[in-house]
Amino acid sequence: MKQELNLQKHVSGIREQIKKNFQGTREDLVGELEDLKAELRHTKLFWEDRRQDFVRGFSSMFGSQVGKIFGRKRREIANGSGDYGSSKRVRQAESSGSLNSGSE
Repeated sequence: MKQELNLQKHVSGIREQIKKNFQGTREDLVGELEDLKAELRHTKLFWEDRRQDFVRGFSSMFGSQVGKIFGRKRREIANGSGDYGSSKRVRQAESSGSLNSGSE
C-alpha cells in the first residue's frame, strides 16, 4: 500500500514536470514565432524600399524608353501577338514596304 502511494506521488510529480515543460516549450515557441513574424515584416519593408530604388535606378538609366518597352510588350501580349523578337523599326519598315524598295 505504501509503495502504491509512493508510486502515485512519483507519477504525479512526473505529470507536473511534463506539464511545466510543455507549457515552457509552448511559451518559447510562441515567442520565437513572434520574433520570426517581426523579422519577416522587417525584411519585407527592406525589400519594398530596395524595389523602389531599383525601379528609380532602372528608370534613370533608360528614361522614357521604359514605358515604351514595357508598354509595347503588354500590348502585344494583350493582343495575342507573338512577335516579341522583331524590332520596332523592322515592323515599321515591313508595314511601309521600305524593306523591298531597297533591293529595286
